[in-house]
Amino acid sequence: MDEVWTASARVEGLQWEMDEAEDVLARAMRNASAAGAGLPDLAIASGMSFADIERLLKDSARD
Repeated sequence: MDEVWTASARVEGLQWEMDEAEDVLARAMRNASAAGAGLPDLAIASGMSFADIERLLKDSARD
């Protein structure tokens, strides 16, 4: 059971890190957009699809 507890704690920690990284990315995208970057520019720079970018920005705006 120790392995399960350890693995579970690691997953939870990584989820927190991922949430923070997504917040930082969304903030950077909003800043770039405000500076004139368009959706194609954001897609190229991030490697994300337009739909994923829009979803990320929409989800981050709710928080």
